[in-house]
Formats: sequence, structure tokens, C-alpha cells
Amino acid sequence: MQITITARHFELTDPIKEYAEGAIRGLKKYFDHIIIAEMILQVEKNRNIAELNLRVKKLTLVAKARENDMYTAIDSVVRKMERQIKRKIGKMKNHHSNGKVALKKLDSVEFETPNIIRKSLKPVELDLDNAIDAISKSQDDFFIFKNVGADNVTMVKKIKDGFEVIEIQ
Repeated sequence: MQITITARHFELTDPIKEYAEGAIRGLKKYFDHIIIAEMILQVEKNRNIAELNLRVKKLTLVAKARENDMYTAIDSVVRKMERQIKRKIGKMKNHHSNGKVALKKLDSVEFETPNIIRKSLKPVELDLDNAIDAISKSQDDFFIFKNVGADNVTMVKKIKDGFEVIEIQ
């Protein structure tokens, strides 16, 4: 990660610079692939303003904070950026079905359960030949019936070269 710290209208001291760099490096625990981090620190009248710009691949995140103290402004802008990063990661998790996001804490990833629709049916009593005739005439991919010849529930499934018969015990 490339870190740039710029001071406007005041002299940037080493303690402030080190504090800002440490705060920016702390953002790596939320997101690995930060390419460029730019922090602009400025003083206007009695206000200390900190602005943080992060570039991540095709995304740019911006946060700005105004406080009475420069250290407090740095803390505030970093907290705002943490919230933005967490929000973007949440959106990326929901958008990408495979759930692959560059996260350090993979144990906290939650997976959604699929919607399950339950239906009950009473199988029709047929022999295997009549069931194959019925599925070949329909648009369905499978047919479940009670096989009178074998006295069990059977499923006939259409496959590429014919039919597959699955007997349910």
C-alpha cells in the first residue's frame, strides 16, 4: 500500500505523520487490497480537517472529518473509512454469489441458506412401461410413481440417451 500524507496551512510534524500512517495501516485488517491511501491534513481557522482517500482496484473511497484537535480528526476520519469499507465488503459479499472477498477474517463470513419449497405428492400407481410412456409424452424431466410390479416408489428421469430408473426404498 502506498501512503501519502499532505499538510496544508501548517507544518507536518513527525509524531502526527507517524500517527496518521499507523491509523491508515490499521485499515488493512478490514481489507487487504488497498493500493493507494492519501491523507490530507489541513487547518482552517480553529478547525482541523482530515480527509482520507483510498483507492482499491476500480473503487475510490473518500472520508472527511472536522475536529478541534488534529489527532481526533485523524481518528474520526479513520473510523468513517472503516464503516465505509465494512459496508462495501457487505455489498460485495451479497453481490458475488461465491462469497470470495479479500478478507482477513474468513471465520466471520455468513452464508445464506437457499429457499426451500416443500411439496407433498401422492404417487400414481403404474407399471414401469406406462410410466416411461407418460414421461416421454410430457415436458417434465422426471416422473415419480408407485411401481406396482416392484411395490415401491420409483422415479424415471430423462437423460441424454434415454431414461434412468431410480427405485426409492
